Amino acid sequence: MSGLKRHDRVSRNGKPYHWYTYNGNKLPSVTKVMGDTIPKPALTYWAAKSVAEFVADNPIEVEALRAAPRDTMVAELKDTPWRERDSAANRGTEVHALAERLVKGEEVEVPHELAGYVDSYVRFLDDWQPKPVLVEATVANLRWGYAGQLDLVADLPNGERAVMDLKTSKGVYPETSIQCAAYRHAEVYLDEQDREQPMGALGINAAYVVHVTADGYFVRPLDTSEDGPYKVFLHLLWLSKRIGDAMKPWLGDPASAPRKDI
Repeated sequence: MSGLKRHDRVSRNGKPYHWYTYNGNKLPSVTKVMGDTIPKPALTYWAAKSVAEFVADNPIEVEALRAAPRDTMVAELKDTPWRERDSAANRGTEVHALAERLVKGEEVEVPHELAGYVDSYVRFLDDWQPKPVLVEATVANLRWGYAGQLDLVADLPNGERAVMDLKTSKGVYPETSIQCAAYRHAEVYLDEQDREQPMGALGINAAYVVHVTADGYFVRPLDTSEDGPYKVFLHLLWLSKRIGDAMKPWLGDPASAPRKDI
């Protein structure tokens, strides 16, 4: 058995989560490294817009909140963006689970609210004809100390062997190149028997992001070069290990006013 493991749990509020270890030592995940270090200035605007839209679109609920204690109203409104975020995350998780089965050629039962996404993904499969090599595989780089889970490595009709990342968000962004570079330059992956295998032996020579929406899909190539996005990821990894709790010792205790020695 491998020293590399992915651990899956469900929180008390029913949300699934996971983490990675190697020989019992926790490894930071690719997505957490990026989430902790890449600025997201648009989030402030998005959060404010979500609250404003909720107030504008739900007058009955807002009037009911006005009758509630102030703390209740504030708590309900400030949680609005995160409920929207969690809903989108759950949708993405469900689409990924269905995509994993579809790319393997399995039949799936599709919830009505996800039918558009699944139809779009099926069109992608028909058009691009990817032959899966790895699907939802755990990968790790033990030299630099990180792990993650890639969506797909597939052989394409033009002879490419590509790592492909599936997105169901409203848009795709350049940092997806950093994410896929981290996967592509991992050292090992876990096969279906949870045995470590060398990533380098796969011969990956391309990378794409597959953006699936309820109305269609598009595929965009990604730069995952070692001297480009992967170097950026390693810098982010270094930074992520030095922020948060690691910063606390940098701030001293309150100091007394300096006195002149007599």
